[in-house]
Amino acid sequence: MKEDMKQYILDNFDQAMKENQIKVYYQPIVRVLTREVCGWEALTRWIKPDGTMIYPDQFVKVLEEEKLIHKLDIFMINKVCEQNRGRMDYMGFMEPVSLNLSRLDFELCDIFQEVESAVNKYRLQRNMFDIEITESALMTDEKILGPAIKKFRGKGYQVWLDDFGSGYSSFNVMKDYDFDVLKIDMEFLRNFDSSTKVKKIMSTIIEMSKSLSIQTVAEGVETEEQLDFLRLIGCEKAQGYYFGKPLPYERASENILSKNLGIEKTSLRDYMDAISGVNYATEYQGVVGDNDSLSAITGAPLAIIQYKDGLVRTMIANRNYMKALFPLGIRSVTEADDLFNAGRWREKKQALQIAAQARVDGVDHRLDFLNNGMLFSMKIRHVATNAEEHVSAYTIELLNHTSFVAQDHESLDKSLHFLCNLFERIDMISLDGDMIQNIYMNSSRYRGIVDGNDAMSSILDFARNNIYPSDRKRFQEFYDVHTFETRFIDVNGRYLRDYFRTIDLNGEYHWQSYTLIPTELNGKNMFISCVSDASMEFYDLLDDAYIDENVEKNVAGVKEDDSKPPYKDVHKMMKQDKNVASDLNTAHILENVLDLTGAGIFWKDRQRRFLGANQKFLEYYGFDGIESILGKTDEEVGWHIDPSQFVNDEERVITNGEIIERSPGQCIIQGEVREIEATKRPLFKDGKIVGLIGYFVDVTDQKQNWKNMDDRLPQSGVDKLSSEAAFHATLSKYEDQYWVRGLDFALVYVELKEMNIYRLSYGEAFFLKLLKKVVGVLRKVIGESSVLIHKSENEFLVLHQYRQRMEIDELQSRIRDGLRSIHKIDNIPVNLEVLSGVGFYSETEDPTRMLKMVDSRKNGGIHPGFS
Repeated sequence: MKEDMKQYILDNFDQAMKENQIKVYYQPIVRVLTREVCGWEALTRWIKPDGTMIYPDQFVKVLEEEKLIHKLDIFMINKVCEQNRGRMDYMGFMEPVSLNLSRLDFELCDIFQEVESAVNKYRLQRNMFDIEITESALMTDEKILGPAIKKFRGKGYQVWLDDFGSGYSSFNVMKDYDFDVLKIDMEFLRNFDSSTKVKKIMSTIIEMSKSLSIQTVAEGVETEEQLDFLRLIGCEKAQGYYFGKPLPYERASENILSKNLGIEKTSLRDYMDAISGVNYATEYQGVVGDNDSLSAITGAPLAIIQYKDGLVRTMIANRNYMKALFPLGIRSVTEADDLFNAGRWREKKQALQIAAQARVDGVDHRLDFLNNGMLFSMKIRHVATNAEEHVSAYTIELLNHTSFVAQDHESLDKSLHFLCNLFERIDMISLDGDMIQNIYMNSSRYRGIVDGNDAMSSILDFARNNIYPSDRKRFQEFYDVHTFETRFIDVNGRYLRDYFRTIDLNGEYHWQSYTLIPTELNGKNMFISCVSDASMEFYDLLDDAYIDENVEKNVAGVKEDDSKPPYKDVHKMMKQDKNVASDLNTAHILENVLDLTGAGIFWKDRQRRFLGANQKFLEYYGFDGIESILGKTDEEVGWHIDPSQFVNDEERVITNGEIIERSPGQCIIQGEVREIEATKRPLFKDGKIVGLIGYFVDVTDQKQNWKNMDDRLPQSGVDKLSSEAAFHATLSKYEDQYWVRGLDFALVYVELKEMNIYRLSYGEAFFLKLLKKVVGVLRKVIGESSVLIHKSENEFLVLHQYRQRMEIDELQSRIRDGLRSIHKIDNIPVNLEVLSGVGFYSETEDPTRMLKMVDSRKNGGIHPGFS
C-alpha cells in the first residue's frame, strides 16, 4: 500500500466516523430451500467527501496494524443497531444481521460488553445479531476468544465461524469451540465448475456440520448451477453476487425485490432453521458420484413437507423419494401435493392423525398402506411447528416393501404392522370362551371389549353399552363362541363378517365392520376379532360406482327388503368365493350399501344435474322414482327455500375441489319446512373433477330436542343457553373443520367464584337475576360465532373457532371486562372475581383430552392462557 494512502487513513479515520463517511453496506443472506432473504451481513465502506471509495482491504489492514480496528468495529456495531432501531420503529420488525469482529477486538476492548451496550441502548433482541469470527483469529487467541464465545452464545447471540476451510486447522477449531454456523470460504465455489473434488469436499462439510447440529452458509454464490448444487447437498444458506452485491440497505432491499427474492418472516427463523437442519441429502441419499454427477446411492427416500391451512406443500424431496412415488403413479411432488390436498388420497385422514400424534409426542410414527397391489410404508417425523403462523413441518420417508417381504424378520414385521393398520382394534378370543384379550388398538374413538376370563360376559357388557339397540341381538349371536365352529364350516373356515352400529366417545353411532378369523395359539383354538370403520369402504364403493356406466339404472329406485337387512346381502356376497373382490359386481354391492346408511345420498354432474340417488333420498322427498329428478338441478326441482347456499356450496366443490361439511339449509317436505345439513365432496375420474357426491341429514327433530332442553332453563332465569348436546355437536363439527381445513378452535373456561356466596347471602331470586345478567353479558361479548354452555352454577364454557390466536386473547379480555362491568343488581353491589382459562384443540387434537386439559387448568394449573 502506498504510504500516502496509509497516512490518509490514519489522519482522517476519526473525522470519517464523525462525518459518517464510514457507511454500513448490507449483503443479503438467502435461505437455500425457500430463496428468501433470511438475514444480512453488515459490511464497512469508506466513502470520501469527493465520492470515491476506500475499500476495506485497504483501510482494515491499516487499522489492524495500528491497533485501531476495535474503534471501527464499535462504530459499526452502534451504527447497525441505530439503523435497525429505525427500521423497527418504521416497519415493526428487523431482519437478522451478522457483525464481523476482528481478533484484535477481543484484546483491545471488552467487545462483548460493547455489543451488549449497543443492543440494550437501542432496545433490540440479541437473537437478531450473529457474531462472525474468522477461523484464523481462533488459531492464536484461545484463552481470550474461548470465554468470549461462550458469553455471546450464553446470552442468545449466534456465533459464526467465518472463512471455514481457508486455514490449516479448520477441524481443530471445530473440535475446540462451539459454533452455530460454519461460513464456507468462497474459494471453494470459485473452482466449482472445474473440480469434482470441490463438490465432494463441500458435500462432506455439509454432512459433518448437520451431524453436529451446525448450520452452513456458502459464500461466493454467483450462478444458478451453484445454488442448485447447494440445495441438493443440503446447504442451509447462501450469500454472493448472484443475489446482490453489498449496498446501502434501501438499495439492497430494492435489489432483492427486482430479483424476485422474498423476505423470510422473523417469526419463522427458528422454524426454518429446524427445517434446514434436516439432513435430507447426504445422510439419506449419498453424495457426489463419479463423472461429476449426483447419484442416489443409498438411503431412504425422504421429503420435507409443510402443512398449513389444511394443505401440504413439499419443500424438497431427494431422488429416492421421487423414485418411490413412481409406483404410485405420481411423477412429481406437485402432483403428490395436489392429490393429497384435493382429498383424493384415501389415507389422508389417517396420515393427518398420525402426523398430529408425531407432533404431540415427538416420536416417529408409521402409516402402512396398499396401492396398486404394492405395500408401502410411510414414516412421519415432526420437525418443527410455528404456532404464530399455524404451520408445521414433517419429514416423510416413503418405502415400497413389496420387494423386501419375506427377506428377513424386519420385513415380516413391517408386513404384519400393515395388516394391523387395516383395523382399529384386534382382540383374541378363545374357542371355549374362557379368555378375551386385546392385542392391538390404533384408535381412541371407540371403547374396546374389556379383557377378561369370561369372553361372553365381556361381549354382552360391550353390546349393552356400545352397540345400537336394534343391532345388539345380532351382535351377541355373531360373537356367540358356542356356534363359532358350525358357522365357520359354512364359510369353508375362512372368516365371518358383519356390520353393527357402534357408539363413539362423542355419543354418536357409526357403522363398523366386525370380522372373526379362526387361528391357533399354543395348541389352543382361538379366534381373532378385527374391527374397522365401514365408512371408508362405503365411500370407496361410491367412487368406484360413479365410473360404472350402468350405475344410474342399477341404483335407481332400489327398495330395501325389511325381512333381510341389506348388510346381510353384502356379507353373504363377501363370503361366496375366495376371490371376493374380483367376483363382486360393484353396482350390485352399491345397491345394498346405499340403502345401508340412514342418510339421503345423491350424485351430480359438473352442471349440478342429478345423475342418481339412493332410496332414502327419494322416499324423503316423496318421489316414486329417480326419473323425477334425473337431469335436473335443485332450482328446477324447486324444493329449497333459498337455493343460493346450496348453489354456492356445489360450485365450490366442483370448481375448487373443496369438501363441504354439514352445510345448513332449509327445504320443503309435504308443505313443511325442514332443517337439513348437507355434506358434499368432489367426484374424480382420471384425476379430474367430473361431478360431486353428497348426502344430507334432517336435523329438524334434533334441533327441536336441543330447544326443548334449552326451554327448561328459564326456570333459572337463563334464556336460550346452548344445551350440552348442542355444545358437543358443535365441538364435533369444529373437529371436522380442523382436519379438513386446518381451522383451530379454543375452549375457554370461565369461573365466577362469588356466585354461590351471592346465592347464600341474598337468596335464590337474587341469584337467578344475577345469573341471567351474567349470561346476557357473556352472550353479548362472545358474539354469534361462539357457543356458550352453563356448566354449573358458577362455571361457563365457550367454544370458539379462530384464525389467529390473538382472537382468543381478545375474547378472554372481553369476557373479563364484560363480567367485571356488572356492579349492581337490584341496587345490591356486585363485584365478580373472574377466573378464566383456555385450551386449544391443536394442543391435544382430541376433544376428550381437550376437555380434560381445560378442566385440570381451571383448578389452578399454570398455562399460557390462564389468568
